[in-house]
Amino acid sequence: DNITVWGQSAGASAVLNHLAMPATKGLFHRAIAQSPVADAVRTPEQAAETARRCIAALHADPATAADVLRNAPAAAITSAAIQV
Repeated sequence: DNITVWGQSAGASAVLNHLAMPATKGLFHRAIAQSPVADAVRTPEQAAETARRCIAALHADPATAADVLRNAPAAAITSAAIQV
């Protein structure tokens, strides 16, 4: 009945995203965002484009993306994300 979500750096940016998302309303009662990344905010269109580029860098398409992301090594995902 008293949940606090907390994050530092990139995790703080995730906390701020949760504060802005209607889908997470009511899941927590307090939020602490410690040193969020200042430029990590994206519009839905920008986030979708980043996701499309990351998926393409992993040699996947929308139909196979979920399976590719589930099975890809973390290093491959990180490498793909850096490319975008």
